[in-house]
Amino acid sequence: NKLTNNIQKRLKQLREAAADQICQDISNTDDSRRMFEAVRSLNKTKAPVTIGVHDEHGHLIATDAQKAEVVKNYLEQQLTRDETPLEPFVGPPRPLECPFTGAEISAAARSLKPVLCVDTTA
Repeated sequence: NKLTNNIQKRLKQLREAAADQICQDISNTDDSRRMFEAVRSLNKTKAPVTIGVHDEHGHLIATDAQKAEVVKNYLEQQLTRDETPLEPFVGPPRPLECPFTGAEISAAARSLKPVLCVDTTA
């Protein structure tokens, strides 16, 4: 573990030093093409993380299409069970037995993302 930690620390130092060198190159150059290439080298995106999916026999699925099919079938089985549906509410409206408090409503409103909130005053 100590050796692995030391290797990881050293790799981090080397990556930081390389990034610092690229930043200095960006700052010191007047050539827009070289600057653009250096910025692109800093903005490398990481490869997407793949998930391991096993079929019903325990075999690892290799392709993304087969993984999607296995996950789709699993979710269909989970979400389309033969259960009796809930009975609809029938009767006149009545007050809640345990009404919402102002603090609960305020907390729920704060937890909403601004993009999802609709301004009703407009």
